[in-house]
Amino acid sequence: METREFEFREGTSDKFWRITLDGSSFSVNFGKRGTAGQTQSKDFASPDAARTAYDKLIREKTGKGYVEVAGSTAVASTPPPAAKPKRKPEPQSEPEPEPAPPPAPPPAPVTRPALDLAPEDWAWATWRPRTVTPRPPAPKFSKEDGLKRLKRALGQQYWATSWDNANLPAAMTCEEAHFWLAAISATHVHWLRDVPNGPQTWYHQVEIEDVTKELALLDLASPFSVDDAVALLSRSNLPTAILLPLYHLFSWSDFLLILNRLPKVNGGNVPVTDNVFRRTMYGHLSDAEMDSLRAAIRLWLPEVEFVQSQCNWVLLLAAQLGGFGPELKAYLDHFPDPVHYLRQEQTVNFIFGLDSPADVITYARRKRLLLVHPQAIIPWLAHTELSELHAVADSLTEVVKTDATGGVKAFLKVLHSREAVPAVFHLFQFNFAALANEWFAAHPRETFLGLIPMLQHPGKDAAKRAQELLLLAARALDPAERDAAYANLPDPLRRKLENADNPTTAVADAIPDGLAEAFSFASKQKLKSPAWITAASLPPLLTADGRLPEDYVNLLLATLKTADPRVPHPFVLAARCYVTPDSLDAFVTALFEQWRSLGMESREKWAMFALGAVGSDRAALHLAPFIRNWPGESKSQAAMLGLDVLRNIGTDTAILQINAIAQKTKFAALKKRAQECMEEVAQDRGLSRDELEDRIVPDCGLDARGTRTFDFGPRQFELRIGEGLKPVVVAPDGSRKPNLPPANSKDDAAKAAAATDEWKIIKKQVADVAKTQVTRLEQALVTQRRWTAADFERLLVQHPLMTNLVRLLVWGVYENGKLAATFRVAEDRTYTTAHDDVFELPEDAIIGLPHPLQIADADKNAWGELLADYEILPPFVQLTRAVQYLSEKEQLGAQIKRHTDVALEPVVFGSVLQSKGWMRGQVGDGGSVVEHVKYFPSADLTAVLQHSYMVIGYVDIGEKTSPEALYFIPGYFKGSWGDVDRGLRILLREVDDVILSEVLTDLDYLASKEKK
Repeated sequence: METREFEFREGTSDKFWRITLDGSSFSVNFGKRGTAGQTQSKDFASPDAARTAYDKLIREKTGKGYVEVAGSTAVASTPPPAAKPKRKPEPQSEPEPEPAPPPAPPPAPVTRPALDLAPEDWAWATWRPRTVTPRPPAPKFSKEDGLKRLKRALGQQYWATSWDNANLPAAMTCEEAHFWLAAISATHVHWLRDVPNGPQTWYHQVEIEDVTKELALLDLASPFSVDDAVALLSRSNLPTAILLPLYHLFSWSDFLLILNRLPKVNGGNVPVTDNVFRRTMYGHLSDAEMDSLRAAIRLWLPEVEFVQSQCNWVLLLAAQLGGFGPELKAYLDHFPDPVHYLRQEQTVNFIFGLDSPADVITYARRKRLLLVHPQAIIPWLAHTELSELHAVADSLTEVVKTDATGGVKAFLKVLHSREAVPAVFHLFQFNFAALANEWFAAHPRETFLGLIPMLQHPGKDAAKRAQELLLLAARALDPAERDAAYANLPDPLRRKLENADNPTTAVADAIPDGLAEAFSFASKQKLKSPAWITAASLPPLLTADGRLPEDYVNLLLATLKTADPRVPHPFVLAARCYVTPDSLDAFVTALFEQWRSLGMESREKWAMFALGAVGSDRAALHLAPFIRNWPGESKSQAAMLGLDVLRNIGTDTAILQINAIAQKTKFAALKKRAQECMEEVAQDRGLSRDELEDRIVPDCGLDARGTRTFDFGPRQFELRIGEGLKPVVVAPDGSRKPNLPPANSKDDAAKAAAATDEWKIIKKQVADVAKTQVTRLEQALVTQRRWTAADFERLLVQHPLMTNLVRLLVWGVYENGKLAATFRVAEDRTYTTAHDDVFELPEDAIIGLPHPLQIADADKNAWGELLADYEILPPFVQLTRAVQYLSEKEQLGAQIKRHTDVALEPVVFGSVLQSKGWMRGQVGDGGSVVEHVKYFPSADLTAVLQHSYMVIGYVDIGEKTSPEALYFIPGYFKGSWGDVDRGLRILLREVDDVILSEVLTDLDYLASKEKK
């Protein structure tokens, strides 16, 4: 067996290719360095044919630039078979068996430097010893290619030019040198006129087109003298990139002569990020040339004047040559501490031209240099190596993510050391989880060894994330090395890691056929898995036979990432069929939490949509509190998407969460969208909004008696619903507790843990029901909602939770819209009168909550005494509710004008009305609203409250909103922007007394909020 390994590293490519020859076959392993890659095998008719193909492939790879890794060849040859004897051998004693040959050593690991910088990158640190390398041969040049590269170098503004983008070669033909000399000079002259005391001329696209036309007509073979060069270059203060073509057109003495004759004043248009000299000349000039250039610069520096808003080619060249530390410090001292962000790039070359790492660090801190862009990060590393990585990580997390992404990629690309782990982990925690995870995956050994010291002193959240990353990386390590690292940890932490490293649930022996088929289908689609999270960092997905293998889980992540959340992928549907709901909920909830804790990156919002794809009640209850709070954290868009996720979950519990937000939230836009969602869900189910709300109340697994048992093994605890719809736990000894007790040593640990998890979910569900249903029932009284007898008994009386609220209220039977009788629901779910007599509910009865205006005084007194005797406390005021009446003048008209002198802040005005069930009308000119509406379904009319302008989303200081008029129109009305046709208004004497009382009470409540 023979193995050879090769690498290819050029530009953004960083690949390996490994081939193993074994008799008449070989296998090829290839991919991105730091990954497992892909493996392919091929068989041949004979070993010779395999050898021929093997050698041919190696020649092809080396021809494409692949370089063999030193020591990669590993040969374990099988001894050739003994030659057939010509005669029968003489009998001999049986020889001692020879020991088996040792196994072939594994291929040597690919070694990478801890800090993988290119030679030109190390040249930023001019204090390091310089290695002179021969200049390569000059490539062929065509003017067409030169014009294309010129356009790549030009930015949209003159300061955005980068001559590095022109890819100027270190060696040039005379024609190419002539071209770039003219191109660089002409471009800068067009950008910035050197007019004494005149204005600067800004970049203009037409002028650049003129430059390209001139260059297209340029005769590159024409003679070019020293005087010609001086005349051409004296027109503008030019970048140091001009030195490269000059060097190839003239002798060294003429080169210095031309530079000596050029003006040394500031022209203002030198690109401060010009590194062509450092990349193409610094490593190729002889020591004598470097010394003579330094000597010339020392003569020129006195001519340079400091101008803070401008740069100078002499100073830039001094910084790139090195040896001018005092002069650069003097220049830097002219800039303020810290330097303005617009001058950051201007100081980069000069700070990194200083003569020692200590000076670089000192001035970078003084100027508060942001190490965000690659042109600042790479030189910083060239000077400080691995000692100041935290400065880069801190800078990258201080700026807007879009501004830092390029710098993060450049930073991570050159790091291959355990010392880098704290800095990468910092990026992992602040918005760059995906990129950091890619680094961790490519550097498992460095990650493991770098995280070990961090586990003992980080914060709580950081410790959890660091442990997850460490366990992932540990799988790629040799067990002996891993155990040795664990041995140095404190015992509690060591045991925790060792236990976590050994999953308690075994991988399933058999995968259900339907799930296996869906996996095969999805595998062929070559879906891309997310880089920032893996199966091992999430709770296991469990089937009836055990946990799913990692390849199944990673594929599920890939399908969740790429599939439309509204149209589940077949593999997602299969997972919902065969994976236990509890483990799916735990899985997607942990996925969502990791996404949320890492900054809620918009392009990874699929992690929230995954809750809707495979989550159920637990996922809905987990998500809902975040939706309520996100608008206050400037995450309104996420909150709106969260409502869609709850709709996708689709369970009654999930819809109940939407309804709770639709009823009560201080964020108007979120409340409106939640109300729209409820209308859409109701329409999808063929129900009215009220009918839907009746049907989405969860029963929380309670039995007909309203109880549920939690099993701890030897002990059982019973859930009962207490006063105020609060769940109570009844212990075996009859004692009542607000929560389940912790498990003890005699309990079944697994059962106790499962019971405790269920208890937390049910407690949350009951609390949600208590909040939303009390509000719903009060609004049912206000709007005069009605139920059929069948719906009343099925949805309210027999419901194990709702019955606890229903029996606290007085109910009424209505005939032809009038109250005919009152009754209540007893604890045994029978019906009684105010005198505690049995009440028979007619099968065709229409039932509602009677308003005190509808109940006779004698009946109200009787009900008050009965409820007091039974110590029943209603969830809201019913019998003693305040009532309001119209004045004689108001009875003659169609509108009410009360409290028009009240002036409230718009936010207060709107929130008070919304808390009473009013909705704002249409948004009109400038985002303003001029009315709120409230619909009364029993009377099929809408109350409209007109008020002064209220601008949504913006409020001037001192702006107030006041009521103007209240009137009623027939039917359901969503509101408008402006006055409604008076012909539509209903005379107030024709409006039901209960409705009038309630809207007048709302007006009084609104007025009470004015600060006196």
